[in-house]
Amino acid sequence: LIAKKDIYLLNGRDIAKILSRVNSIFGPSAAFYGVDVFAECCLILTSFLKHYPKQIYAAAPSFSSALRTLLCQVIDASETSADIDMTQMKLRNAQQFMRLCEVLPNHKDVFKKHVIGLILAYARSLASGSMSAALKKTTIGICYALLDVCAEFEIQQLNCMMDLTTKAIFRSVFQSYHKSHKYHGQF
Repeated sequence: LIAKKDIYLLNGRDIAKILSRVNSIFGPSAAFYGVDVFAECCLILTSFLKHYPKQIYAAAPSFSSALRTLLCQVIDASETSADIDMTQMKLRNAQQFMRLCEVLPNHKDVFKKHVIGLILAYARSLASGSMSAALKKTTIGICYALLDVCAEFEIQQLNCMMDLTTKAIFRSVFQSYHKSHKYHGQF
């Protein structure tokens, strides 16, 4: 329906309402939702970026808030439980979120200031030691896609905003980003 503009054309207010609903679905007091709901939310946000970029640019803070809410669902500290189903769900969610993040570098001029908070949340989660090795391996691509959005100034801001422990752990991620990651999208 989002792609079919001839059936229903979304305006900025409609998109803002949907973004606020995504935030409320996965907010701090939200109930547990399965992989399907998470995947659909990621798909909706990706579709917005592809089909309604001007409306998303006007609602960039709300969109960034929805991104952060989804990222927190992926890297949440409760993942350390021994429940195999929960771990598999987190891995599938991380893959869905990765697909969304791969679209962000195409809109880097708008989102470069907003992804700093996402990268900080990821780095702090790494520093806390709450992520399993499998989740770290899966989510590293998310971090790389977010770093693709940043310019030199944003990298400097990240450096200033991290504490010493987070900086030390994130340094290896940043070095591997420069060594091995190549951006494969469009500019």
